[in-house]
Amino acid sequence: MKSHVLVLIGIAFVLAGCGQAPLKEYPETTTADARRLTSEIATGAAQHLDVLAPEEFVQAKKLSEKVDAAIIDGDDENEILSIIAQSRAVLKSAYTIGKSRRPAVDGIIRIRQMAMEAGVRNYPKFGSDLNHVDDDLRDQVHHLDDLSLKDFSKIQGKYMDLELATLKANNLDHIIKAIETAKDEHKAKKVAPKSLKTAEFDLQNAENMIAASRGRPETYRASVEKARYSSQLLTDVIMVATKGENRLDEDTALNIVYQNRRISSLQTNLTAANTKNKTLDQKMTVANATYKLQKSIEAARHSFTKQEAEVYQQGDRVLIRLKAMNFSSGHAELPASSFTLLNRVKKVAIDLGFQHMIIEGHTDSAGKSESNDQLSQSRAEAVAHYFESNGVDGDKIQAVGFGFKKPIASNKTSIGRSQNRRVDIIITPNGAQRETASEK
Repeated sequence: MKSHVLVLIGIAFVLAGCGQAPLKEYPETTTADARRLTSEIATGAAQHLDVLAPEEFVQAKKLSEKVDAAIIDGDDENEILSIIAQSRAVLKSAYTIGKSRRPAVDGIIRIRQMAMEAGVRNYPKFGSDLNHVDDDLRDQVHHLDDLSLKDFSKIQGKYMDLELATLKANNLDHIIKAIETAKDEHKAKKVAPKSLKTAEFDLQNAENMIAASRGRPETYRASVEKARYSSQLLTDVIMVATKGENRLDEDTALNIVYQNRRISSLQTNLTAANTKNKTLDQKMTVANATYKLQKSIEAARHSFTKQEAEVYQQGDRVLIRLKAMNFSSGHAELPASSFTLLNRVKKVAIDLGFQHMIIEGHTDSAGKSESNDQLSQSRAEAVAHYFESNGVDGDKIQAVGFGFKKPIASNKTSIGRSQNRRVDIIITPNGAQRETASEK
């Protein structure tokens, strides 16, 4: 059975609020087709079909909107699919026509694209102007053979003007507003005439740089930043000059602003330096800890022969794998021969300034799982009891048996089974994040 979904369209929320009946359910294939058609119309607009093949594009768009309305009204599914097919057919025709017309007006279309990318529709006035220029182009595409160079240049120039106006608005609107506010509300011509003149000069320079290199923002970015700086300086000078009952002359106010900015810059630099030093201190602390751990591991390795134990690093922890515990088969009593080995393990832990120790008991796979679990637990506890009896804080020790659940070699050979019969001691040095056996 086909899965069904509710088509959610923005207008549906309005209808629901007005007490309309719930939307009809349609197969996912139908609703997906409707969504794809909406996307295809948007793609067509991005390909400038609204000006290259306006009649066909508008018809395809109206049919797409008719699909949305039909879904909201709960119309017959076959009728909806028929409208979708009609819209696609007309849109295909628009693509064909647009492709045939594009070469003749490609220079215009490329400038129009640049205006769109600049964000011309983000500004109501520019968007309105764009619509007027688009209408001019629509009028021309019907008789391209008669398109004169003068008409071509005129339409292209209008799009270029819109792109330039948009770029200036994007980069300079806030600067223009700051200068106009200073003039209209704070009497900048009287209070700070020199700062005003500088701000206006830098603004004009930024406008000229944008006009001269509109396609290269890296070229005009510095002049825009300078204009922004000058407009902010103008605002700050006026604020300082007019603060309080006694008005300051512009030069005095300007010196105060510069002084405040130097102080602010010094504070910022100091904060950055402190942050950098703190970061370096943290890195140095980590490096020292890592170096200390590495030295301790190296010293630990020299504490045992290869037949007695192996020492590994696990992150910021130390694993000592005991290989010479020599437990009697099936028993957990510590043989006296293991005491010297365990005393050396204790010394390594103390040298590390350990905060926690996990003692893991492991067996091979011979025998039943339950008995192996119990035997490995008993052996781990026997080692833990030895450490406690020899002065190690029992609260820092955790004993756990894993049976044969964590082999390090194959249990199919006698050598592998002997390697699996082991005691692992995981030492967490002081300062490292503590880990428990349940987290492993």
